[in-house]
Amino acid sequence: MLKRNNIMLFCALAVMLIFASVGCFGFGPSDDYEVSLSASPEEGGVTKGEGEYDEGDEVTVEAIAEEGYVFEKWMEDDEKVSDEAEYTFEIEEDRELVANFEEVKEYEIKLSIEPDESCGEVYGEGVYRKGEEVTVEAKSAPDCGFYKWEEDGEKVSTDAEYTFEIESDRHLVAHYYVELPPWFQVSAEPEEGGDVYAEMEDDRVKVEAEAAEGYKFLHWVEDDEVVSTEKEYTFEKDKHEELVAKFKEKEEDEVTYKLKEDKIVVIWKDRPNSGYSIDIVDVSYNERDGILHVAYDLSEPEPGQNVLPVITDEKDKAPLPVDSGEIEEVRLKEVDNDPSYELKENKIEMVWTTPTSGYDITIDGVDYDETEKTLQVEYYLFVPPPPENVLMVVTDVEDEERLPVDKEKIEEVELELILGPIRVYCPEEGLQ
Repeated sequence: MLKRNNIMLFCALAVMLIFASVGCFGFGPSDDYEVSLSASPEEGGVTKGEGEYDEGDEVTVEAIAEEGYVFEKWMEDDEKVSDEAEYTFEIEEDRELVANFEEVKEYEIKLSIEPDESCGEVYGEGVYRKGEEVTVEAKSAPDCGFYKWEEDGEKVSTDAEYTFEIESDRHLVAHYYVELPPWFQVSAEPEEGGDVYAEMEDDRVKVEAEAAEGYKFLHWVEDDEVVSTEKEYTFEKDKHEELVAKFKEKEEDEVTYKLKEDKIVVIWKDRPNSGYSIDIVDVSYNERDGILHVAYDLSEPEPGQNVLPVITDEKDKAPLPVDSGEIEEVRLKEVDNDPSYELKENKIEMVWTTPTSGYDITIDGVDYDETEKTLQVEYYLFVPPPPENVLMVVTDVEDEERLPVDKEKIEEVELELILGPIRVYCPEEGLQ
């Protein structure tokens, strides 16, 4: 009996030793971890790989987007853990992963041609996904040449093949010039001063000058006579035979200044004739850097006006916002205070971009010339004198007027500055 009990005890000890050894060598039970998956938003897609895994297992989870969505990222505890739709990791703890999907945003590219479709063809119009790289291309027809892509009236590229990453709807206009008759010539002087373009519009010619960096456009001349100071100049085809766009290299010392005790004076050194003026538009002081910023505007007389006995305003002054002893540096910046316009569906809106308050623009009259298909707009401006131009006055920088004709009938807009009512600023009563 004792022998039998010894045998049973020996067997029990052997079994215990076997289990102990198995546990020591990793063959015993191990920890299980759970992988939980979800999608955000739920309709954005489905996930694969959810379940229980042994510690140390290599786990791969997958996010599959539904139609109209794209996978964006895997998130855990509000932190991104992967950008890959298939995410592989070694599991060491419970994981709760969220597959983020994003609804596909699509944007439309519209293309059009100016002056008309006979000038060439454009390619690249269509619908694209957000962030996609888009290339539009303009090809020229015989007797035409491409010179720029425009959007909302602003040049965006001079390359016939224009590539960009799409982030919004865009309407691009390919501008072509029609080769002119051999009797008409257009050029730039100096050649490096800028680019010139010319095109036929029915029985009219439109020329355009664009200054290169470091240069400014002066005027159009023929036989050394100034015919226009506008960068875009349109005329009857038989009016001119050879136009030259005059450019001038910008000079740093063209405008200088003098600091007085309580004011600043800006001086325009380079004045070829009478009728020129300089106006201080804004004066501000950066206390941290000790820099006085002065914005000024240069105006030139219209053709013919410079031979009249017009008084030249060669300098302007404005009060200092701080004591002159606190100013460590003065920075001058030229700004353009010429008004611009935008044709809406049934109205014209004039905008006067000014850097400070107290300015006003008013449309005085709108007329349409049916023969020339030209909208003629008369307006006047009010510029408050210093120190009112640095006061907190409500600024009316735009004005609008209903169009007398359908927008599509307007081929050109002519803006004319007139002498309007005298506007006086009274600090207590405002504009009068």
